[in-house]
Amino acid sequence: MEASRAAGGTPLQVQRSGLLPQALPEIVAVWLYRFEINIRAAAILGVVGAGGIGTIVRVHADELAQPELEESTPAQINRP
Repeated sequence: MEASRAAGGTPLQVQRSGLLPQALPEIVAVWLYRFEINIRAAAILGVVGAGGIGTIVRVHADELAQPELEESTPAQINRP
């Protein structure tokens, strides 16, 4: 950021070229982490009967509909 200021950049240019590239990876990482937590919580709540995406999983599991169950759970199963 000091280099942008020293080169005569306006405050907007300093933020865009100095601050944003440093902060953006952290912002995206936290956003993706919170998104994963929300999806997982919704699935768990749905499985126990509170609605959400887990309801789909529970319905297909109760019906023993294996192809539909495999289609509705890739986001939950595809974790390292």
